[in-house]
Amino acid sequence: MAPFYSAALYDKCGCKLEECISSLSMESSKKVTGVDGALYTLFFTTENCFSNFHPCEQLYIDGESFSCSEQYFMYRKAVTFGDDASARKILTASRPGEMKRLGREVTPFDVETWRTASIDAMITAVAHKFAQNESLREELLKTAGSTLVECNPRDPIWGIGLSMKNPAAADPKKWKGKNLLGRILTEVRDCMIDDTDADIQDVINAVKKSVNV
Repeated sequence: MAPFYSAALYDKCGCKLEECISSLSMESSKKVTGVDGALYTLFFTTENCFSNFHPCEQLYIDGESFSCSEQYFMYRKAVTFGDDASARKILTASRPGEMKRLGREVTPFDVETWRTASIDAMITAVAHKFAQNESLREELLKTAGSTLVECNPRDPIWGIGLSMKNPAAADPKKWKGKNLLGRILTEVRDCMIDDTDADIQDVINAVKKSVNV
């Protein structure tokens, strides 16, 4: 079994390079009917509000302010491993790509520890992002009745390891990734639909129970 996080997973994606490049210029999301008859909202690129790189008007968590959910996610990674220097650098970074790079440099690092902690961090980031930003929440709620799918051809963990251009993106049995981000987004959305006045911590706890890895 491949490790939860490894350089190989992020440096190789199993698709042609031109497919990765072409996916960047495509529409950022679309709703499709899968081969199983279910509805799926496929998304990718930083232009889409479901992306962790997408800017947030406000995002306050545990007394800190973040410009996007990626910044919080990488900050949590640094804090988890006690890397205060990296945590400070991530907080002052202005570009999501830089935040991600700094997160990859966190030391010490343990794969198994981050396997669990990363899911908790992502659920927290996504729940707060859509709870605190009304315009983003409205876009999320528009996907009701469908499963959100991150079509990142280079990410077999948070995405499906396939681009939106690939016909297999509409067939869960052919996905090359776990779609963890898509699953978390779907669960957060459903919790918000079920209880519009739900406390943010209740939403987070409910999603943790639903997303089994």
